[in-house]
Amino acid sequence: MVVGETARADHFSLNGYARPTNPRLSQEALVSFENVASCGTSTAYSVPCMFSFLGQADYSPEAADRQSNVLDVLQHAGVKVVWIDNNSSCKGVCTRIENTNMTQNANPADDMYSDHGYYDEAMLTDLPRYVAGDQDVLIVLHTLGSHGPTYHKRYPPEFAQFQPYCQHDTPHTCSSEEVINAYDNTLLYTDYVLSKAIDWLKSQSAQADTFLLYASDHGESLGENGIYLHGLPYLLAPKAQTHIPMLLWRPESYWQQNPQAWSTLQTKKSVELSHDNLPHSLLGIYAVHTGVYQTGLDLLR
Repeated sequence: MVVGETARADHFSLNGYARPTNPRLSQEALVSFENVASCGTSTAYSVPCMFSFLGQADYSPEAADRQSNVLDVLQHAGVKVVWIDNNSSCKGVCTRIENTNMTQNANPADDMYSDHGYYDEAMLTDLPRYVAGDQDVLIVLHTLGSHGPTYHKRYPPEFAQFQPYCQHDTPHTCSSEEVINAYDNTLLYTDYVLSKAIDWLKSQSAQADTFLLYASDHGESLGENGIYLHGLPYLLAPKAQTHIPMLLWRPESYWQQNPQAWSTLQTKKSVELSHDNLPHSLLGIYAVHTGVYQTGLDLLR
């Protein structure tokens, strides 16, 4: 699973955005859900909520701290769960599972180093070492994604395809065109990272049942009505901060063998979904039977 950072659904060409921000993913056997709401408008709130069984209506950080999240349940069921972070932290989600944070002791001399961390593709380097043996595995990648305000530092130079782009740490000092160009370049790079992860999963698909589930933690304001970045109170936040991209990839062979699953997902492409669907969909993918599982929130049911 990939936790996106600050990606907004209406800038994904998979969801109808006019610019080709998803040229690689558009070639894959995946379903992009077009109408997904985030739990919150900040990483600290949304990330724990994404993995909580409380659901947005009943979620609070204090309540979530007092109970197991879906990663804990999967681990208890025998799944090896690993959290790899290229962001500030897992916000408490990975406390009881194997985890590593790449931003700690980052090496500025590394070619992949950028802005006190790494370009997200560096997270893919160690994936093979986590899948040895026959145990079920869930690897969660917490990306830096499109985190502002330094959009221009989130991608290598070759992904600066939309020009001119804002090259300042203060987007309000750039033109609207420059801010959007810099932001869209981050999504173009996210498209590349996800497609590269899918390529690796394809290489494993002969001996394992593989999937990639992606969802951003929240969206981002890019200057609309004078609002930038994110973190506004949910009831006041514009849709740009709460309308997030979410997608599910599985190998073409899986869809061929499970045509009903593909048909089911097609019916959900445009319906209202949210972060509430994530924990139950993960339980469904791993066929974990537990009292907290709700069939109606499983994307594949």
